[in-house]
Amino acid sequence: MSPLSKKIVKLKAELLSGSHRYPGFVESFSKDDVFISASPTMLEDDSSRGKTFNLKFTSPCGKKVNLTCRVKWSYKTPPYGYTNSIGLEILNQETPYKDIINVL
Repeated sequence: MSPLSKKIVKLKAELLSGSHRYPGFVESFSKDDVFISASPTMLEDDSSRGKTFNLKFTSPCGKKVNLTCRVKWSYKTPPYGYTNSIGLEILNQETPYKDIINVL
């Protein structure tokens, strides 16, 4: 897969930061990045650039994936901040994630 290739998906996900858990969806991903739409209840500080999260989701083939990611950018989706749109940089790439990327 080319480094610029993005895979469009809709996978239930959870972002974890300390004792906070935020439901969301993986909307797209590539080898190095993940785009998430997350709960509008997310704390402002938790969506700030540089914040680190654990991202958990299950792949379409049923493999559980747990990634450590850092916020690259984020914004509240207009008009009323219905969701948080977050671009994440993947800091670790577990074997299941690499397998998923290669298959899709």
